[in-house]
Amino acid sequence: MMLDQHPIPTNGWSPLAGPLGSGTNWAADFLREANQAAQLQYNLGTVDLNDPAQAAALVNLAEARLKNLYGFRLKLRIAHTVSTEQAALLASVGAIEVSVDPLGSPIGALEDRANALSIQSVRALAEQEVTPHWSLSAKALTLDEIRAVMTVTLQLPPPSAILNGPEGSSEILGQWQKAATPQCCSYARGPGFLRVLDRRQGARDWRFVVLNEAQAQILLTCREAQTVDSLAAMDVLPVDAINSVLGALQQYGLVLISGDTIVSVVPRRHFSERWASGDH
Repeated sequence: MMLDQHPIPTNGWSPLAGPLGSGTNWAADFLREANQAAQLQYNLGTVDLNDPAQAAALVNLAEARLKNLYGFRLKLRIAHTVSTEQAALLASVGAIEVSVDPLGSPIGALEDRANALSIQSVRALAEQEVTPHWSLSAKALTLDEIRAVMTVTLQLPPPSAILNGPEGSSEILGQWQKAATPQCCSYARGPGFLRVLDRRQGARDWRFVVLNEAQAQILLTCREAQTVDSLAAMDVLPVDAINSVLGALQQYGLVLISGDTIVSVVPRRHFSERWASGDH
């Protein structure tokens, strides 16, 4: 009942705590405010994890939360791409819902990249069991292209909206939200290989896809958005071989290629699901 008696402020913070990252001891100020308000749920507003001061403030809060087993539940908005490391930090401070909006309202080629970056963020957050809220920007997409994105991302939380899409987009959105099944396609690593368990076609119609070390390195590198040029700079495989691997990964629905941006859509298997020797 105490939480009901102390409504969450609209901006999520009291004047004492101040903006995220302000002051040299923001985490201590926040904990003091939480104690005085007897409050566990906060809305952090827009957070920039690329700002060293804001990232450091969250690291300090994560340390206090872990040490004392605090049960904070945080909501926030991220206006940039969320990396795997940043998603883990958000989970460690108690984030339960994150709105992702990497490039605002993009147009043209930026729309392709924005969608890829949104999906990277969604996958990274979902791996940490943080609920992402995101929108697919579809001003330049056909219905078939929207369905293609849906088909390869059924293992991830679906979008809350399809923005500026053609007529019929809302029907696809409804189908997407109904069909999405978290973790119905995921990967686990073994020594020198990676194995994907794909159940997107249904619980009774599943398949394993096994990647060798070089192929696995391409997929794992694409956990952060890449281009063919950035993959070639790794000097793992020649460009022709990289294109061949990407073609196979795309055929099996393991990567999304949006414009010139390539991103893995396969989340790492949750701890309770892991079985592969050497998974890490």
